[in-house]
Amino acid sequence: MECNGFLERFSEFHDGEATDAEAFEQHMAECAGCRRYADTVKRSLVLLRAVPGVVVGEDFHPRLQHRIYHIQEDLARRRGGVSFTRLGVAFAATILVALAVWGPELVRETPQVALPPIVVSAPPSQRVAAPSATVRYRSIRLLDPGLDGDDLWTTRALYEYSALSQR
Repeated sequence: MECNGFLERFSEFHDGEATDAEAFEQHMAECAGCRRYADTVKRSLVLLRAVPGVVVGEDFHPRLQHRIYHIQEDLARRRGGVSFTRLGVAFAATILVALAVWGPELVRETPQVALPPIVVSAPPSQRVAAPSATVRYRSIRLLDPGLDGDDLWTTRALYEYSALSQR
């Protein structure tokens, strides 16, 4: 038997309900810590049994019941009134914080910006060179058979097939 098992089942052994009492006795003979624990429990029980019992008066139970009644009544009164007060204070504090944070945004006017429309009548006449890092794909099939892969990067192809050309 190990110390953990001894301590877990010590009550069974002390009350005489353990079926393996000889294992407990053998462990106490080998382990000084568990022997000291068993000794301390036995001496504590002797001292506890030597203490005289408490004598209460005849009016003890009615007074106790009366005191319990008043404590319960006081707790019920506090729960009923305080919770709504606390809730109201928390709600008011939340509204004040929200107004402090978003108040300036509610008062400030949003500036109106009017930009003139961009009108394009035709693509530029000069040919635009493809960027140096761009890969040209010759296997792209264009809707216009007159355009080849090189024309994809020209302003004509970008203008004719781009959604920007419809503005």
